[in-house]
Amino acid sequence: MLVKALVSFAGAVTMNTGDTADIDEKTAVSLISCGLAEEVKEKAGESNGAVGNNSGKGKKVTKN
Repeated sequence: MLVKALVSFAGAVTMNTGDTADIDEKTAVSLISCGLAEEVKEKAGESNGAVGNNSGKGKKVTKN
């Protein structure tokens, strides 16, 4: 699930405010429910422009 960090945080996933990352759904739902992140809904045909990973499998991070 693609999420955007609303604040900086560290833990199982580490993100800075404004970063976007493609993370597993269970972790994403937890971050969203705690108010740390929000889901990013991509428009059809749009790329997320991910540029790297966040030291974990499948975690694409984009700095904003």
